[in-house]
Parts: sequence; C-alpha cells; structure tokens
Amino acid sequence: MDEITITDHGQPAAVLINPQELADLEDALALAEYRAEQAVGTPAGIPHEEARARLGLERE
Repeated sequence: MDEITITDHGQPAAVLINPQELADLEDALALAEYRAEQAVGTPAGIPHEEARARLGLERE
C-alpha cells in the first residue's frame, strides 16, 4: 500500500491513497457493517425501489 501523509506542524492532517485502495476499504467497511447488522438481527439492506432510485434507475 503506497500512501502519502500530509502533516500540519508535524502532525498527520491527511493521507492520500490509491483510488482502488479506497474502493477496497469502502467495500470491506460495507461488508463489516452488513455482518454486524446480521449479528444483532437488524434488517440489512434497503428496499428494492430505493436502491433503484439511488442508482438512477427509477421506473418511468
């Protein structure tokens, strides 16, 4: 993993990472959240129509 840390007065202020690494981290977070919801019995996911709307696939 290549990363660049930007500092402010010697303290880390931001980290730059490869866009694919960010996508992988977001996928891992989504999976962990899903598994946590399953473990406590919270319904996972969103209604089908809401998913379509978020993706811009609303029915006309």
